[in-house]
Amino acid sequence: MIVITPFDPFTHGRMRYTVRNACLEIPEMPYDDGVTMIFLNTKGTPDRESEELQQFLKYAEKSTLENVASEYLRQLHAMVDRVKHDEEVAIRYMRLWEEEESIRMRAIEEGKALERENTEREKARADAEKARADALEREKEALRAELEKVKKGKELL
Repeated sequence: MIVITPFDPFTHGRMRYTVRNACLEIPEMPYDDGVTMIFLNTKGTPDRESEELQQFLKYAEKSTLENVASEYLRQLHAMVDRVKHDEEVAIRYMRLWEEEESIRMRAIEEGKALERENTEREKARADAEKARADALEREKEALRAELEKVKKGKELL
């Protein structure tokens, strides 16, 4: 999997980070599940990377004709340009965006509903605890009053 970011996800200033899975408990144990993730940082320092990768990341950062520095990028830019001006792609993109926005809004509403349920449940729990504490306080006061009566009764004897 390749992820291209306009920021440094690991804060070491590199343009490329290659990450593989490992067993944290036994780091020396071989573990190869075939998954390799490559993080490409468009803002990274280019000293260790090929000119081709540097040019690609510059183009990924700003996909304009001025940043086309090779035949590969010229072909890529032509495809990007075609897609940008393809009405069918634009319509599909807008539909996808609308669907994602609808899903996001539903998730927000579900989250709010869950939060309301949690708040109501916690309020009911807090009210029950307060009622229990008030009852214990009344019982304590009744016992104090009873104790005072007993003390006064002893004084009379």
